[in-house]
Amino acid sequence: GGTLMRGVVQRVHAFWSAPEAAGNLAIARILVALHSLWILLSRDYAAMADVPGIFWRHASEASRLRYLIVPGAGDIDALLQGIAAMALIAAIVGVAPRVACFLAGVLLYHLAPYETLIWQAAPDARGLTLAPIALLVLAASPSGDAFSLWPRRKRRSPAELSAHYGWALRLVQMQVVAIYFFSAIGKVQRTGLDWGSAERMQLWLLWFNQDAESVVFGSLGPWMAQFAWLCGAIGVATVLFEWLSPLAITWRRSRTLFVVLALCFHVGTLLTMNIHVPETWLIVLLLDWSWSWRSPA
Repeated sequence: GGTLMRGVVQRVHAFWSAPEAAGNLAIARILVALHSLWILLSRDYAAMADVPGIFWRHASEASRLRYLIVPGAGDIDALLQGIAAMALIAAIVGVAPRVACFLAGVLLYHLAPYETLIWQAAPDARGLTLAPIALLVLAASPSGDAFSLWPRRKRRSPAELSAHYGWALRLVQMQVVAIYFFSAIGKVQRTGLDWGSAERMQLWLLWFNQDAESVVFGSLGPWMAQFAWLCGAIGVATVLFEWLSPLAITWRRSRTLFVVLALCFHVGTLLTMNIHVPETWLIVLLLDWSWSWRSPA
């Protein structure tokens, strides 16, 4: 028993202390900030704060207090949204990246729930689910050691390896992979073990193409629903892909394949069910970018 426990502890320690390139962590900072800025500039959270009170009927008082949401405070939130945008730009170009990531993460924690709280009671979906936590992780890490403008004294080569870069990058990568793993858990909780059956997939393909106002690609899904064998294959592939997603964290060699499969998965759900996940392209954070700064032999 003791030998087994020591082996587990050693594996866990090796996982978190494994060195990572400074450039990979810096690219994670840039991509997370770019994604956040894209979402932030495509929304008007200040206007959402000023919607009539009836839209807040499903938002509990606890949720409002937790995220410091004050309906009607649109002017303040417009200012906060502007500050968040400037902080994200600073994080992208590498100006005081720790401060910029921290400020952006705190402000997005407050702003992000606006969109979802008027749709549902849970403020944990739609657009900026990952960004606040990822930015705070990056703020606690030396993500500005590479690809940054200021301060100059902390610059490092992108190829420099250190465990200080590894733990933060793995935490952010785990957030991305969690999208798929928790999606698998949620499917079982809501629907049961037969979620991926041919009959269920036929229903999903038809149901997600019923709303004429939101459907953009309305022909491929219903056409595929005619073939039970195809629906069954899609269901099995989806179940395997989502339940096996944690392997992308623990098995480094699988990451490139996982990224390709994830992108194909999202393109497929968009074309057949009109489901778009804004965090989709953050899957590239699993890739090793060292080829981009490696000197030719």
